Amino acid sequence: MRILFLFLLASALFAEEWREPDAQYRLTVNHDVVGECGFLDFMKICLPVTLENGVAVYSEGKPVAVHQYNADHLLLPASLEKTVYTVYYGFSKKRPLQRIDSRIAPPSNIRLSQSDLSRKFPKSAQELLTPEEFRKKNPSLRSVRELRRAIGKYSVQRIELLTRLHAKSAPGKISPARFLQAGTALRNQVKNLPDALKKDLENAYFAPFRRRPGRPVSRIFFTRRPFDTDREFSSLFSGLLAVKESGEYEFRLNTNSTRILQVDGKTVHSRIGIFQSPDATAIGSTDTVTVPLSRGLHPFRFLYAKGPVGTWAAVSWRKRGEGEFRLLDENDFAPGFPLIPVRSEGRGGGLCPIVLLDDSLALKTEKWNSAPFIHYTVLSPEKSFHWERNGERFDIGNGYFVMPESTVLRLVPDSPGWLPLQILHKTGAGEKVAVLPNLSLHLWTPHFLYDDESATITAEIRNGHPVDVKAVFEVCSLKPDSVISNGREVISLPAVPLENENRYAQTRILKKDFQVQGRCAKQGLYKEFSLSLPGLETGKCPIRMEPVANLPPELKTSPDGLTDCRGVRLIPLLHRPTLHELRTWEVPRKLLNSRTPIRRVLVIAEPLPDLENRLREEFDRCGMKVEFLPWSSSALPSGSALLETLPRIQRQLHSAAADAAVLIPPAKPESVLGAREDLNTLSLILELIAAKDSIRRIVLSTPFPDLTETDVCSEEAERDEALRRLRRERGTGFLELNALLLRGENVPEAFSARAAELIRTEFTGK
Repeated sequence: MRILFLFLLASALFAEEWREPDAQYRLTVNHDVVGECGFLDFMKICLPVTLENGVAVYSEGKPVAVHQYNADHLLLPASLEKTVYTVYYGFSKKRPLQRIDSRIAPPSNIRLSQSDLSRKFPKSAQELLTPEEFRKKNPSLRSVRELRRAIGKYSVQRIELLTRLHAKSAPGKISPARFLQAGTALRNQVKNLPDALKKDLENAYFAPFRRRPGRPVSRIFFTRRPFDTDREFSSLFSGLLAVKESGEYEFRLNTNSTRILQVDGKTVHSRIGIFQSPDATAIGSTDTVTVPLSRGLHPFRFLYAKGPVGTWAAVSWRKRGEGEFRLLDENDFAPGFPLIPVRSEGRGGGLCPIVLLDDSLALKTEKWNSAPFIHYTVLSPEKSFHWERNGERFDIGNGYFVMPESTVLRLVPDSPGWLPLQILHKTGAGEKVAVLPNLSLHLWTPHFLYDDESATITAEIRNGHPVDVKAVFEVCSLKPDSVISNGREVISLPAVPLENENRYAQTRILKKDFQVQGRCAKQGLYKEFSLSLPGLETGKCPIRMEPVANLPPELKTSPDGLTDCRGVRLIPLLHRPTLHELRTWEVPRKLLNSRTPIRRVLVIAEPLPDLENRLREEFDRCGMKVEFLPWSSSALPSGSALLETLPRIQRQLHSAAADAAVLIPPAKPESVLGAREDLNTLSLILELIAAKDSIRRIVLSTPFPDLTETDVCSEEAERDEALRRLRRERGTGFLELNALLLRGENVPEAFSARAAELIRTEFTGK
């Protein structure tokens, strides 16, 4: 703190005199690129106020004439030596825009522009020599003069020669042999002039764009198609490429048809035709060219001519051997060398933060709506600051924010001597790249949990954005508990490569595990897991863990398991009875059953042919009633037919007046959850039945045998043994229907009658 105070004191002592009393703020800018104009883009530099009332620029205490295109773009004059400029702004009265030269009009495109032309172009230099083909693909060129301008004098001479040969080819004027001889000589002449023809072809591509204005775009990549895919067209990307450091730069060009790259007016790469890479992970063909570039501005033009193929073109670059290739975007181009302020301060004292923004993306929030998806980079202060978005605090540092027009975003430094900065809303020029909110949260939870077990809840975070993002992951509940701690953290998620880099790039996945002890959740548990970008909630997964006795009366199913009526994922907490608990209730149950006979039985079983009627007949003979509940015939959406039946069993138990229950699992349950989860489902059903006060006797049975099978397989034996263990665990009665019923019965009705008789006998003993 003392060091900071001394720094601020020294800055105040040696600060330059405030030369514009009416200005509220000023910037200090270093311009060290000799011979180039400096460029300040206040669409990319965040200021406390706009420059709509004008600016005043000083250097070494003297006023400097500058060129102000508009309220957001300022051009500083070139100098033969390094210069420090002071820019005053925030005047109370409007000043006229400063213009170095009134003849310099504000450019239509400050940074990168794209022009489109719907026309068929030659596919090779040879087509320039055929007048019929050339005129067909260039219908607007109607005179020899226009041809000469388009394709050059060499091609015109050859077109005129070939035209004369065609005109003289009538009988009696020129012999066929003479015509063929002249054609052969022409082809030989073409082979001797490849460079001239190539230059003529390039001129034919570029000539139509001379007077065609472009539109601002965000990058050299087709985010949308200018024309229908079945039409041929050409697009020209142009601008002044700003090179910040001298050296050799690599340009990677990936297209599926004609491409021409020019830097400093020279063609550095040219490839004509239609081509496809043998690599299945890429679209089109890729070439890399190395170009030495000095620090400063370089005229740049890239032409793409689409043939009868899909639209695909991308240009990436990097300094040779450094880092990864990245797409050329609007930030790489400028009418002058891009400058960044090194200091910002207010007239009343205090430093202002320096923040850069990138607004080239738009996030799709709804089907037809999108919101600016803006990245903010804080240059100063380098640390000790936080963001406030609509009053909510975010400690994410540099990152992306979803910024609808109603959003209030402030940067608040945490150090003394700094002023807060409220971000102004501006609409940047250029086409925004639409990105989907490819950020999702999914919870992997157990379908059931015993109170003497532990389990892992996994939060799976998926990111498909083409840029690095910082998301806020939060775990919260109404009240803290010892099962899962509440917390909030910022998660950095790497970008997914764009299509031009890898068309089969996989979504980035991050997993976070949470251990859950069943014994700690006996009183119930409610947690909300949420994931959000600053300004947009991308995922929310609430979970609820309840003992079986506290389960809600209305259950639903989902692909993730059970839910309550609000759609909250529900994890039943099962209880495994101890031997002491089983013995404690065994004697009262026997006494109650001996005094009060069974009058109504609930049977949960497969709907065999005529089984329900046979059960009613059997129990009616003994003066008893039966309630029949069949298993579900579908496993959707939960993936288990047993689990799909659970909500109906829950509703049946709430309204049933049964004294006893028989649970007969299906022989081959339709399930993708596995045998363990199916067994846990049966255990839950038994616990639900046991919690019903009116039910005094519970019988668990083996499934009905398969009528088509004659032998007992090993899987059935393992299943029956698992059911016996479950019976012992729950202390229920047990019925061996799989062993008592005959296999291979050809008459299903007889089989059902026998099954009904055995079930009735279990309760009557007769």
